[in-house]
Amino acid sequence: MAERRALGLALGMGGARGFCHIGVLRALDELGVRVDRVAGCSMGALVGVAWAAGRLDAFEDWARSLTRTKFLGYIDLRISGGGLVAGAEIPRLLDRLGIPAEIEALERPFGAVATDLQTGREVWFGRGPLRPAIRASVSIPGVLTPVHHDGRWLVDGALSDPVPVMGCRALGPGPVLAIDPNGFGPEGFWTPPGPSGTVTGTLMDHLRAGGLAMGLGGWMGPAEPAPPAAVPPNYMDVIWASVDIVSSGVMRMRLAAAPPDLLLEVPLRDLSILEFEKAAAAIDAGHAAVMARAEEIRAMAGA
Repeated sequence: MAERRALGLALGMGGARGFCHIGVLRALDELGVRVDRVAGCSMGALVGVAWAAGRLDAFEDWARSLTRTKFLGYIDLRISGGGLVAGAEIPRLLDRLGIPAEIEALERPFGAVATDLQTGREVWFGRGPLRPAIRASVSIPGVLTPVHHDGRWLVDGALSDPVPVMGCRALGPGPVLAIDPNGFGPEGFWTPPGPSGTVTGTLMDHLRAGGLAMGLGGWMGPAEPAPPAAVPPNYMDVIWASVDIVSSGVMRMRLAAAPPDLLLEVPLRDLSILEFEKAAAAIDAGHAAVMARAEEIRAMAGA
């Protein structure tokens, strides 16, 4: 039998796509592959900290319970402060899950990455207060307001290190399995609307569904779909495609400089970043991605 090696996971960004990380962790457990440490970016940080605190079951229950209406209850809309959503619900979610206040108090090694808005450099959280670390790591530019911490304004780690392999290696020795929830399909970074001219899963859809878009002067787009030939990218299309384009280039450079032992790309580009009600589909996709390469992963980990 091969000698077991301490396996680390680098969990990448992806919004609702990042729920696939739950499926990844479940599949590894089924294969008898023990994970020793996790580094996360954006949703990867949120899933990773739930795992590190021994609260993955509770987090998965929460994810699977999400509906569009329930998601609307978490949107604290604002039109100032550098984002549309204040994001106060994220620390409250960590409280409800029973996540400790300090990274050092977690049951397993964990770290998260964010980006300094002034310098553009990555900011690594491997110790200290946990809530600002997670809140900063998930701060999608233009959507969630930046976080002021330790004299810096911080935004999503996707802009500087979308799949934090180097951070994972800093947590300890052993191979690193990297998970990218944004595996490319033929559609690229943005898929134009279909023949009906409608786009689903956008922030505007969620806000309209809950009656929260009234009184914004129409600045977020027309209330009714335009004719198919004239339908432009909407607000969230532009924001997320832009983040995808930037983070994809950054990821290629980062992985070339510090490659993981194995990279899994989970093909979830047909899932909008805000379709949190589709958590089950993302979880299943992560599980399937691991099982498809089970023997490689077992060999890498010595399982």
